[in-house]
Amino acid sequence: MKTCECQVDIFRYPVVVRATTYMGCRIPAERCRLTAVDRVFTRLGASDRLLAGESTFMVELAETAAIIRHASRHSLVLMDELGRGTSTHDGAALAGAVLHRLSTGNLALSPHQVRYTSSYL
Repeated sequence: MKTCECQVDIFRYPVVVRATTYMGCRIPAERCRLTAVDRVFTRLGASDRLLAGESTFMVELAETAAIIRHASRHSLVLMDELGRGTSTHDGAALAGAVLHRLSTGNLALSPHQVRYTSSYL
């Protein structure tokens, strides 16, 4: 398995565990404690909307703003490669600002789920 495939699988695992548990399926764990989730928000990949005149960066910002606006402290938020549509420094600043907003606003944040890659350090 390639590294990127493994990262995608690990990234999706929290959603898969919650979905299968809510359906009544068993999960591979000796013990598991899950809190209730009212919504799942994802911002994965990158694309532009050329016909609408929107760059990749603009699409990222619009999607991120919608997540921040609609997420509650009971929401599961998964964001991958935030800031990909801009320079490394600007992307790091954007990721830091979003992380700050998610951790200080009305939203709950689990620090063990936050991971920075070396491109932002």
